Amino acid sequence: MRRRLAAAAAATLAVAALASQLVIPSVAEDRLRDRLATVGAVSNVDVSATPAVKMLFGSVDRAAVEMYDVSLDGAADLDPEMIARLDGVQEVDARIDRLRAGPIDVDEVRLIKDGDSLEASGDLDLNALKGLIPGVKVSVKGGSILLDLSESGLPLPFPVQLEIVAEDGAVVARPLGAAAAMLPAQPLLERPELSVQDLRAEVEDGRLTVAADARLT
Repeated sequence: MRRRLAAAAAATLAVAALASQLVIPSVAEDRLRDRLATVGAVSNVDVSATPAVKMLFGSVDRAAVEMYDVSLDGAADLDPEMIARLDGVQEVDARIDRLRAGPIDVDEVRLIKDGDSLEASGDLDLNALKGLIPGVKVSVKGGSILLDLSESGLPLPFPVQLEIVAEDGAVVARPLGAAAAMLPAQPLLERPELSVQDLRAEVEDGRLTVAADARLT
Protein backbone atom coordinates (compact mmCIF):
# COMPACT_ATOMS: atom_id res chain seq x y z
CA MET A 1 0.00 0.00 0.00
CA ARG A 2 2.78 2.43 0.93
CA ARG A 3 4.57 1.69 -2.30
CA ARG A 4 1.41 2.37 -4.27
CA LEU A 5 0.86 5.65 -2.42
CA ALA A 6 4.47 6.64 -3.00
CA ALA A 7 4.20 5.76 -6.69
CA ALA A 8 0.94 7.70 -6.99
CA ALA A 9 2.49 10.71 -5.24
CA ALA A 10 5.53 10.57 -7.49
CA ALA A 11 3.33 10.35 -10.58
CA THR A 12 1.24 13.29 -9.38
CA LEU A 13 4.36 15.39 -8.80
CA ALA A 14 5.71 14.46 -12.23
CA VAL A 15 2.46 15.47 -13.91
CA ALA A 16 2.36 18.72 -11.92
CA ALA A 17 5.95 19.48 -12.86
CA LEU A 18 5.22 18.80 -16.52
CA ALA A 19 2.08 20.91 -16.41
CA SER A 20 3.95 23.82 -14.80
CA GLN A 21 6.68 23.54 -17.43
CA LEU A 22 4.01 23.89 -20.11
CA VAL A 23 1.65 26.41 -18.53
CA ILE A 24 3.86 28.85 -16.60
CA PRO A 25 6.03 29.91 -19.60
CA SER A 26 2.87 30.65 -21.60
CA VAL A 27 1.54 32.87 -18.81
CA ALA A 28 4.90 34.62 -18.47
CA GLU A 29 5.07 35.20 -22.23
CA ASP A 30 1.58 36.73 -22.27
CA ARG A 31 2.48 39.09 -19.41
CA LEU A 32 5.72 40.14 -21.10
CA ARG A 33 3.95 40.62 -24.43
CA ASP A 34 1.32 42.86 -22.79
CA ARG A 35 4.04 44.89 -21.10
CA LEU A 36 6.07 45.35 -24.28
CA ALA A 37 2.96 46.21 -26.30
CA THR A 38 2.79 49.54 -24.45
CA VAL A 39 5.83 50.77 -26.43
CA GLY A 40 5.56 48.92 -29.75
CA ALA A 41 4.34 46.01 -31.83
CA VAL A 42 5.42 42.57 -30.65
CA SER A 43 6.17 39.88 -33.24
CA ASN A 44 7.35 37.11 -30.94
CA VAL A 45 8.04 36.41 -27.27
CA ASP A 46 9.65 33.24 -25.94
CA VAL A 47 10.68 32.71 -22.32
CA SER A 48 12.05 29.62 -20.63
CA ALA A 49 13.25 28.44 -17.23
CA THR A 50 14.02 25.11 -15.63
CA PRO A 51 12.18 24.44 -13.44
CA ALA A 52 9.46 26.72 -14.79
CA VAL A 53 8.10 27.41 -11.30
CA LYS A 54 11.00 29.79 -10.60
CA MET A 55 9.38 32.21 -13.06
CA LEU A 56 6.80 32.82 -10.37
CA PHE A 57 9.62 34.35 -8.30
CA GLY A 58 10.90 36.58 -11.11
CA SER A 59 13.71 34.32 -12.33
CA VAL A 60 14.02 33.43 -16.04
CA ASP A 61 16.77 31.47 -17.78
CA ARG A 62 16.25 32.97 -21.24
CA ALA A 63 13.98 35.45 -23.00
CA ALA A 64 13.84 36.07 -26.76
CA VAL A 65 11.84 39.02 -28.09
CA GLU A 66 11.13 40.37 -31.57
CA MET A 67 9.46 43.77 -32.02
CA TYR A 68 8.94 46.53 -34.58
CA ASP A 69 7.83 50.17 -34.60
CA VAL A 70 8.91 50.72 -30.99
CA SER A 71 8.52 54.28 -29.75
CA LEU A 72 10.21 55.80 -26.71
CA ASP A 73 9.97 59.41 -25.62
CA GLY A 74 13.72 59.39 -24.97
CA ALA A 75 16.44 57.63 -23.03
CA ALA A 76 15.54 59.58 -19.90
CA ASP A 77 12.02 58.12 -20.01
CA LEU A 78 13.03 54.46 -20.08
CA ASP A 79 11.07 52.56 -17.46
CA PRO A 80 13.47 51.95 -14.51
CA GLU A 81 11.37 48.99 -13.40
CA MET A 82 11.68 47.37 -16.84
CA ILE A 83 15.46 47.80 -16.75
CA ALA A 84 15.65 46.47 -13.20
CA ARG A 85 13.65 43.36 -14.16
CA LEU A 86 16.36 42.41 -16.65
CA ASP A 87 18.38 41.47 -13.59
CA GLY A 88 16.09 38.45 -13.10
CA VAL A 89 16.69 37.16 -16.64
CA GLN A 90 19.95 35.32 -17.22
CA GLU A 91 19.96 35.58 -21.02
CA VAL A 92 18.11 38.02 -23.29
CA ASP A 93 18.08 38.23 -27.08
CA ALA A 94 15.93 41.15 -28.23
CA ARG A 95 15.58 42.35 -31.82
CA ILE A 96 13.74 45.51 -32.86
CA ASP A 97 13.26 46.35 -36.54
CA ARG A 98 12.81 50.05 -35.88
CA LEU A 99 12.98 52.07 -32.68
CA ARG A 100 12.08 55.73 -32.37
CA ALA A 101 13.84 57.51 -29.51
CA GLY A 102 12.72 61.14 -29.60
CA PRO A 103 13.55 62.55 -33.06
CA ILE A 104 15.87 59.66 -33.97
CA ASP A 105 14.90 56.44 -35.77
CA VAL A 106 17.25 53.52 -35.09
CA ASP A 107 16.98 50.41 -37.26
CA GLU A 108 18.04 46.79 -36.68
CA VAL A 109 18.35 47.21 -32.93
CA ARG A 110 19.82 44.21 -31.10
CA LEU A 111 20.13 43.74 -27.34
CA ILE A 112 21.95 40.73 -25.92
CA LYS A 113 22.22 40.06 -22.20
CA ASP A 114 24.30 37.38 -20.50
CA GLY A 115 24.26 37.65 -16.73
CA ASP A 116 25.00 41.29 -15.88
CA SER A 117 26.62 42.01 -19.26
CA LEU A 118 24.73 43.83 -22.01
CA GLU A 119 25.56 44.35 -25.67
CA ALA A 120 23.48 46.72 -27.76
CA SER A 121 23.70 47.83 -31.37
CA GLY A 122 21.70 49.64 -34.03
CA ASP A 123 22.12 51.79 -37.11
CA LEU A 124 20.62 55.03 -38.35
CA ASP A 125 20.60 57.25 -41.41
CA LEU A 126 23.57 59.61 -41.24
CA ASN A 127 21.71 62.39 -43.09
CA ALA A 128 18.81 62.16 -40.63
CA LEU A 129 21.26 62.57 -37.76
CA LYS A 130 22.83 65.60 -39.42
CA GLY A 131 19.35 67.06 -39.90
CA LEU A 132 18.88 67.35 -36.14
CA ILE A 133 21.39 70.23 -36.10
CA PRO A 134 21.62 71.99 -39.48
CA GLY A 135 25.23 72.44 -40.57
CA VAL A 136 26.70 69.91 -38.16
CA LYS A 137 29.37 67.59 -39.53
CA VAL A 138 29.26 63.99 -38.32
CA SER A 139 32.21 61.64 -38.70
CA VAL A 140 33.78 58.60 -37.09
CA LYS A 141 37.43 58.39 -36.08
CA GLY A 142 38.96 55.49 -34.22
CA GLY A 143 35.49 54.16 -33.49
CA SER A 144 34.34 57.41 -31.83
CA ILE A 145 31.55 59.65 -33.12
CA LEU A 146 32.72 63.21 -33.78
CA LEU A 147 30.39 66.21 -34.11
CA ASP A 148 31.76 69.42 -35.60
CA LEU A 149 29.50 72.35 -34.69
CA SER A 150 31.74 75.03 -36.21
CA GLU A 151 29.39 75.64 -39.16
CA SER A 152 26.14 74.70 -37.44
CA GLY A 153 24.86 78.25 -37.12
CA LEU A 154 24.57 77.86 -33.36
CA PRO A 155 25.54 80.99 -31.35
CA LEU A 156 28.92 79.65 -30.23
CA PRO A 157 31.73 82.04 -29.24
CA PHE A 158 34.34 79.66 -30.70
CA PRO A 159 34.51 76.51 -32.87
CA VAL A 160 33.32 73.42 -31.00
CA GLN A 161 34.00 69.79 -31.73
CA LEU A 162 32.45 67.06 -29.61
CA GLU A 163 33.37 63.41 -29.17
CA ILE A 164 30.60 61.00 -28.13
CA VAL A 165 32.16 58.49 -25.72
CA ALA A 166 31.44 56.23 -22.74
CA GLU A 167 32.80 57.84 -19.60
CA ASP A 168 32.28 56.92 -15.93
CA GLY A 169 29.37 54.63 -16.81
CA ALA A 170 27.51 57.23 -18.91
CA VAL A 171 27.43 58.29 -22.55
CA VAL A 172 28.70 61.87 -22.80
CA ALA A 173 29.52 64.53 -25.39
CA ARG A 174 33.09 65.54 -24.56
CA PRO A 175 34.53 68.79 -26.02
CA LEU A 176 37.81 68.54 -27.91
CA GLY A 177 40.69 70.96 -28.37
CA ALA A 178 40.53 74.42 -26.80
CA ALA A 179 36.84 73.97 -25.97
CA ALA A 180 37.73 71.16 -23.56
CA ALA A 181 39.18 73.69 -21.12
CA MET A 182 36.03 75.83 -21.17
CA LEU A 183 33.13 73.40 -21.55
CA PRO A 184 32.30 70.39 -19.35
CA ALA A 185 31.28 67.05 -20.81
CA GLN A 186 27.52 66.85 -21.29
CA PRO A 187 25.71 63.59 -20.36
CA LEU A 188 23.56 62.12 -23.14
CA LEU A 189 22.64 58.87 -21.41
CA GLU A 190 23.09 58.43 -17.67
CA ARG A 191 21.13 55.80 -15.76
CA PRO A 192 21.73 54.46 -12.24
CA GLU A 193 20.67 50.97 -13.41
CA LEU A 194 23.26 50.88 -16.22
CA SER A 195 27.00 51.36 -16.50
CA VAL A 196 28.07 51.91 -20.12
CA GLN A 197 31.64 50.69 -20.51
CA ASP A 198 32.35 51.05 -24.20
CA LEU A 199 30.85 52.86 -27.18
CA ARG A 200 31.99 52.42 -30.77
CA ALA A 201 30.75 53.36 -34.23
CA GLU A 202 31.40 52.97 -37.92
CA VAL A 203 30.03 54.54 -41.10
CA GLU A 204 29.18 52.61 -44.24
CA ASP A 205 26.94 53.51 -47.20
CA GLY A 206 25.45 56.53 -45.44
CA ARG A 207 24.51 54.54 -42.33
CA LEU A 208 25.95 55.07 -38.87
CA THR A 209 26.20 51.84 -36.87
CA VAL A 210 26.63 52.23 -33.12
CA ALA A 211 27.42 49.47 -30.61
CA ALA A 212 27.80 49.61 -26.84
CA ASP A 213 28.85 47.32 -24.01
CA ALA A 214 27.31 47.87 -20.58
CA ARG A 215 26.61 46.21 -17.26
CA LEU A 216 23.58 46.18 -14.98
CA THR A 217 24.42 47.78 -11.64
